[in-house]
Parts: sequence; structure tokens; C-alpha cells
Amino acid sequence: MNLYIHTISKVIDYIEQNISEHLTLQGVSQQFCLSEFHFSRIFKTITGVSLKQYILGRKLTLALHKLKHSQTIVIIIMTLAVFLPGGMHDLITMAIWQICERPL
Repeated sequence: MNLYIHTISKVIDYIEQNISEHLTLQGVSQQFCLSEFHFSRIFKTITGVSLKQYILGRKLTLALHKLKHSQTIVIIIMTLAVFLPGGMHDLITMAIWQICERPL
């Protein structure tokens, strides 16, 4: 188990260094020489979330931090964060609204 924890720690470092890139399960698992299936299982077991959830969560956190600590326009931050599938837009808008305490 320690080997897996060490590997996932390196994966998280890799994600943080490449968060502005388009990260996929296939690409990240190949980077660490693991099958997508095995990588997905150990990542979720150790972190409690899927790789996709982790990456989207990190991008959202970074976007919200930029929003709270800068004068950058909201739509630019959302565009920089990630192109989101349909249902995610409402979730993002609600999260940003709660942090900023103002409607968008």
C-alpha cells in the first residue's frame, strides 16, 4: 500500500504542475506506466474521488481563488478553469456566487 500512496503522491504533484493542460485518465496513467483500470482504482481508493473529479475540483478551486483575489472578469476565469459539460455550469455558477456573495 505504501508504494501506491507514494505513486499517487507523485501523481498529485504531476497534476499540480500541469493543471492548465488537458489532463485525461489515459494520459496520466500512461505517464505513470499503469493501466487505466488499475490507475483509476488505486487513485479513487487513496483519494476518495475519481481522477476526473479531482482535476475538476482543483481547477474550480484555482478559478475561485483567482476570482476572489483579483479583478479578472468571471467569464475569463471560468474559461481558463475548464470547458465544462452541461450540468456543471450551474454548479460552478452557484459555487462562485456563494464565494463572492454576489450574483453573476
